[in-house]
Amino acid sequence: MKKLLLSALVILGFTAVSFGQAAVTKTASVSASVLTAIDMTKNLDLQFGSFAHGVGGTVTIAANSAGDRTASGPILYNSGTTQVSSAKFTVTGDANHSFTIGLPADNTKSITTGGESPSTMALNFTSSPAAGTATLDGSGNSIIYVGAVLQVAATQAAGAYTGTFDVTVNYN
Repeated sequence: MKKLLLSALVILGFTAVSFGQAAVTKTASVSASVLTAIDMTKNLDLQFGSFAHGVGGTVTIAANSAGDRTASGPILYNSGTTQVSSAKFTVTGDANHSFTIGLPADNTKSITTGGESPSTMALNFTSSPAAGTATLDGSGNSIIYVGAVLQVAATQAAGAYTGTFDVTVNYN
């Protein structure tokens, strides 16, 4: 009997003692904010107007509301039919949010004449606000002006040159 009692005590000594615990539950909040989709409307196209190539050089349209035009080399003409403007875009979205402006890399876009022997001129773009980060105003609006420097060769072919370029905006 002593052996049995001793065996029982040894077995009980190796048995884990467990104490019941009550489960604890806590609550956390969940939130999300969905922004109004950012959008952009083109208001004006980029227009360099009329000029003669002269000795070659550049024609620049400033990235501002006036679309100021200057030249280094080419001869500018300001007849009543010459249209000159920077491109203008209206960006809309959530008030006071920042966004990025993306422009084509320098010399990756050009304008071209039509016909059998097309001729091209390369463009280098600028914007106001500058490419990078801008902020929507308290009404959720922003205006972007895009100008460019047009590379004109001394032997640039006469003709009507056209092309397209993309401006990209995205929330930060």
